Amino acid sequence: MIYVLHGEDAVASREKLQEFLKSTSNVFVFDLDKSSGIDIFNAFEAKSLFQDKKIIILQDIKSTSIKPFIAKILTFSNSKDTDIVLWHDDAIDKRLLEKLIGAKVTAFTLPKYLFPFLDNLMPGNGSMSFETFQKLKEQVPPELIFYHIIKRIRVLLMLSYGNQNSFSETSSMQGWQIQKLESQLKNWDKNRLLGFFRNLFELEIGAKTSTLPLSFSDQLDMLIKTKL
Repeated sequence: MIYVLHGEDAVASREKLQEFLKSTSNVFVFDLDKSSGIDIFNAFEAKSLFQDKKIIILQDIKSTSIKPFIAKILTFSNSKDTDIVLWHDDAIDKRLLEKLIGAKVTAFTLPKYLFPFLDNLMPGNGSMSFETFQKLKEQVPPELIFYHIIKRIRVLLMLSYGNQNSFSETSSMQGWQIQKLESQLKNWDKNRLLGFFRNLFELEIGAKTSTLPLSFSDQLDMLIKTKL
């Protein structure tokens, strides 16, 4: 069987991925940007041990990186002995999904106003961002929103340093996405952007070490309200 786990809610999709990882000891995991094609094809051909179902997990799915393996993946569409799991921490291109005939596709979506919230993260928008953040917290955990905030600010920082092709997170973006981010970036002073990223990093460390004076949600409230 072929399974596809993708969508903007990377936290939820990763939790589902963990279920596959725990379901058998006979698991092969490959990052398509880093793994050898030979190793991946060898995993396809490997025999299952002790009659356990074999699971092959391919991560970081992009059209270019998965292309050499599509024909082989499709041979497992009706397999009872081997599951192929394709996981990506964002939405996979529809044209690629259409090629994965017979796959069971699960899309993990996020609230519709999360991305407008992220697009408006800039100095002077503290009050509006704070209000939207309160609405978002009614639907998803603050930790998930934080994940996307820090991801967005990190991408803005990358763009502030120049060549988008130098970073994996921006090199695969389409032109309109880069233009939208560059428009947002114009509202940030570079030092202030770096300072806000540092604030987010300190909040993450405080949460991991249980040293925050307030709850994680309240600390993020304060950060959004006072630093934007």
